[in-house]
Amino acid sequence: MNLVKRTTLLVVAALAMLAFSACNLLLETRGRPDRCGDSVVDHWEQCDGANLNGFTCAQVDQSVGDLSCYSDCTFNVSMCGGGENCGDGVQDAGEQCDGAELAGARCWDMGYLEGGELGCHTNCTFDVSNCVGPFSFCGNGELNDGEACDDGDLAFGCSDDCTVEAGWECDNTSAPSACTPICGDDLLAAGETCDGTRIAEGLDCESQGHYPGTLGCDAATCALDFTGCGGACGDEVIQIQLEECDGAGISGDCTNWGFASGGLECTACLLGFAGCTADVPVEPFFKVAVGGGHTCALRDDGLGGSDLYCWGKNDHGQCGVDSSGKFRPTPTLVAGIPEAVTAIAPGENHTCVLVATGQVYCWGDNQFGQLGDGSTTSSVVPVLVTLAEPAVVLAAGANHTCALVDEGGQTLVRCWGDNQHGQLGGLADPFSSTPVQPAPDACSALTAGHDHNCVVTADAPYGVLCWGRNDEGQVGTTPGPGVPIPTVVAGLTSDTFVSVVAGGRHTCAQVDEAGVWRLYCWGGNEYGQLGTGDTLPSVTPVHVAAITGNISLIAAARRNTCALMEVNDQLLCWGSNEFGQLGVGVAGDQWTPSEVVEPAMRTSIAFFSDHACVIAPDSAVEQ
Repeated sequence: MNLVKRTTLLVVAALAMLAFSACNLLLETRGRPDRCGDSVVDHWEQCDGANLNGFTCAQVDQSVGDLSCYSDCTFNVSMCGGGENCGDGVQDAGEQCDGAELAGARCWDMGYLEGGELGCHTNCTFDVSNCVGPFSFCGNGELNDGEACDDGDLAFGCSDDCTVEAGWECDNTSAPSACTPICGDDLLAAGETCDGTRIAEGLDCESQGHYPGTLGCDAATCALDFTGCGGACGDEVIQIQLEECDGAGISGDCTNWGFASGGLECTACLLGFAGCTADVPVEPFFKVAVGGGHTCALRDDGLGGSDLYCWGKNDHGQCGVDSSGKFRPTPTLVAGIPEAVTAIAPGENHTCVLVATGQVYCWGDNQFGQLGDGSTTSSVVPVLVTLAEPAVVLAAGANHTCALVDEGGQTLVRCWGDNQHGQLGGLADPFSSTPVQPAPDACSALTAGHDHNCVVTADAPYGVLCWGRNDEGQVGTTPGPGVPIPTVVAGLTSDTFVSVVAGGRHTCAQVDEAGVWRLYCWGGNEYGQLGTGDTLPSVTPVHVAAITGNISLIAAARRNTCALMEVNDQLLCWGSNEFGQLGVGVAGDQWTPSEVVEPAMRTSIAFFSDHACVIAPDSAVEQ
């Protein structure tokens, strides 16, 4: 054969070998050893059974005859004529090997599970005489000797050596083997979401569309068990802490929400008002109160009583309807209060009201027992406080609540909730879910700050008593740890105390000094909330000289103070103004009383944290 012809044949052979290798690479299964005997020509095989991969004697050896396949998946060229390229040490198309060139093949690839040394016959076919058995057809979907299973795809359940994997069982009554996870062995096999005590990573009640709780596993079916979860939206059961409605479970109709008529809708377990018709004539608001991030106001119900509406932050149900993690952007009627409300006392994340019969109802966060019902279970519906006597005055701090009760003609203090700073008096416990008596004296006025309380004594010698948190002197003594024992505030000499209000860490009292009303404040002053023109704190009462004239209403928040004057209903505010909460028309903290420009003729003001509200002349609540 001349050089040109031989070169041409080598190029053709090389191209054929590349095509052979590329096609067979596509037949690999999941990166695991392929097996001879499955009638599929793999990358190390020349042929497999009757599958000659399209080759003939002429293509493998430039000869004629009948090509066949050995059981080890090599070409049987015994019936072919001789060839010219075998023996040149270069693996050509149609050759499994050539001399020492084995194309990377091993005994393992030939199906010999214990390895050995693969060789090459002189006819350029693999020599497996030095390979070590047993020989396996694992992966061909047929159960052969030595195999516990063979599912054909070497997937889950039956391993790459055709043994049953842990946590699985395989049925070999038909080919290929049918392998399924074993339920009840406490092994989490592929395809199982749970088994016994094991649950797939990342799964919990909430990820499966249920409310928080404990996700379980059904022992018989290995299916997720949701009975330990807190229900789910769509189960037709109203989860009172998390849902306003569920399916057809809607309480009331549009008239309960201030509309003329119509039916309520339930979407995503929240009430919808698209089916409600025009609003009924709205009665005016006449009293407003502010909590940590929510607001409540009273409105005439048109029947001689009153309705309470709340809006704002509602992540603990403090607005009286559940919307966990959400806000109520519009006033929402609080249902479940049996009597007309006479006083409102919102805290940081809870709300309390005093009703005409002297009973107190609270709802919202209750982790410190601030609802006063003997438990620490939060509630979105009003619960009755366990007071033995009727209440006449109500006040709420951040996480505690206090009331003045009428006990045989004397008004005494009762408090419940958080006691970490001594705000419940001498009680040793960190909190109380039932009312306790912090002070033995009869009182005529009561106020609750963020973590401290003050009262005005009803009997001579008259004075202001304060107790609770005192890190900035808000109790009226040297700053330090909480003061659990009611302590007289020194420096107030009047026999007539008009009112007292407690803010975050400061306190103010209005006194009548020989017919002249004066305002005194003490405690923290970093934002100018004492109104003295500077930011120096004071443990003794300092006169707010800029206030001249009688005050009809006074309110203190966490870091600011407001006073509604009797003359012309002028509203003055001072202290923190970071968010413009003072409404004085300028930015920045105000160290002296500054006039709130709008609206005029306010009838009610309220402060708590970082926002304020007033009742405007048209009885609208403005913030």
